[in-house]
Amino acid sequence: MFEVIYFLLSVTIIFFSMLGYGLFLNNNFIKNDLFFTLTAGYFFIGTLTLIIHFVSPINDVISNLILFIGLSIFFVKSKQVDLKEIIKKTSVMLVICLLLILYTSNPIDSNMYHHPYVSYLNNEKIIFGVAEIQFRFGHISFLQYVQAISSNRFIHELALAAPNLILYSFFLFYCVDIIFRENKNSILYLVTLLIICFILIKFSRYNEFGNDILPFLLSSYIFMNIINQIFKPSEDRIKIILLAPLFAIFIFTHKISYLFVCLIFLSILEKKDLIRFLKNKFIILSCLTLSIAWLLKNLIVTSCLAYPITLTCIENTSWYLTGVASPENASWLTELWSKDFITKENWKDLNLENYINTFAWIPNWLNNHFIKILEKLSPLLVIIFIISTSLIIAKKDKSKNLYSYKLLKLIFLTLIGLLVWFFNAPTFRYGSFYIVSIVILIFILIFKNLIIKVNLETFHKMKIILLISIIFFAIKNLKRITNSNESLFPKTKVFLEEYKKIKSGDLTVLKPKSLGVCYYSGFVCSHELREETIFIKKNKYFFLQKNK
Repeated sequence: MFEVIYFLLSVTIIFFSMLGYGLFLNNNFIKNDLFFTLTAGYFFIGTLTLIIHFVSPINDVISNLILFIGLSIFFVKSKQVDLKEIIKKTSVMLVICLLLILYTSNPIDSNMYHHPYVSYLNNEKIIFGVAEIQFRFGHISFLQYVQAISSNRFIHELALAAPNLILYSFFLFYCVDIIFRENKNSILYLVTLLIICFILIKFSRYNEFGNDILPFLLSSYIFMNIINQIFKPSEDRIKIILLAPLFAIFIFTHKISYLFVCLIFLSILEKKDLIRFLKNKFIILSCLTLSIAWLLKNLIVTSCLAYPITLTCIENTSWYLTGVASPENASWLTELWSKDFITKENWKDLNLENYINTFAWIPNWLNNHFIKILEKLSPLLVIIFIISTSLIIAKKDKSKNLYSYKLLKLIFLTLIGLLVWFFNAPTFRYGSFYIVSIVILIFILIFKNLIIKVNLETFHKMKIILLISIIFFAIKNLKRITNSNESLFPKTKVFLEEYKKIKSGDLTVLKPKSLGVCYYSGFVCSHELREETIFIKKNKYFFLQKNK
């Protein structure tokens, strides 16, 4: 019981600290939107951590100081918010946290490289070429920098999960608020209903979150707001437009495959908006600061501005990655696995270059990955079928037909991202937002004229779909908790006796003896470290030394 209370208290501390920074940044931007406010706080904490790591490890002192300042700001700003609403939603959030966390396992990549990267952030300042010891360190997420603040000896070890759990919960609350709001935009209502039900069903397990959930949530948030502006324009349009450059940076630092999501802003962009961008010094300064810091971090860690895109790499750096970690190999392997070569019975005899550079992979992909994508989409397709049937049989009010050029434009822009995803990395995790959004947009395109003619009573009845999704979410997790053979909390740390210390030149690296992965060790750790990898110390920084 103490362990549970300790965990919940740790999540609460991180929540109020994120909220404090968010209230400071979101003072006059988008009021009464806790999801956006928390995302702003998350963004600020991560950016601060990123900058500090150039000169110092993110140790306990820095972690606690940043959390304490955030809490202090919240107490100062608390008069500006509805405390009763926050306490109510925080209580529900903690219940959601327990449903997701208890007796489960970490996402598959967490103990492999997410948590080891946080260990590196906590133990050492930035290392030149550190991705050589674990090539996945090269395409790490901004999330790990926020997690570095969420990990110190005074809070629960599983507070590493707090940023994901907090933003996941408050995105759900944001959707629920839209669905129960009066004076509904009927199309926004249905889009929100589809998205929240899909999330409750598809992302109903903590071990499915990883680094993928946050870009999906924020992309969905922007998508919903753009849909609202298309069918019910308001003065908030410019506020959404002003988010475009910050959103682009957010996506670039979380998931490069989502970059084409940024195109959807063009569906509501007007010529005069560029002048407003240039006048907004806060947006410009924020974008420049994070862009420069992230690109510099990428260059130092991998010798690429956007690893493993080879066009962005500088080969003549002294820390250019080699072996499996080289940008060429990492890029090739990512595309090869995405195009499902391993399921070919004769894959060992394949000309792999020809396989991925022609359309030879498509038949095999259709028989494997495509089927899996349909399985993951099936809840969304079933809900769309139910809603479509309800719309067809419902009574209709008299209303003119609706034609929207902006909707067609949004579909076209989303389709660009979908096609780029399909031809480069066609697995669900790399393009989940493109797939879900295009399905929803096609549904809206077909039924939009019927939607605006249906009376509001029909939409009220559709809340039962949300209720069923919530019940499914709760039952699925309660059943897992009841039948699980896992420990109370996901295995995140192991005893130091499980590692051996290896001298990689001047750098000491832990390597697991038999665990297979590093977990969160609090030290630089790699399960892939090669004997020939050497780091030397120059001017208080570690540099990868090229093999001669």
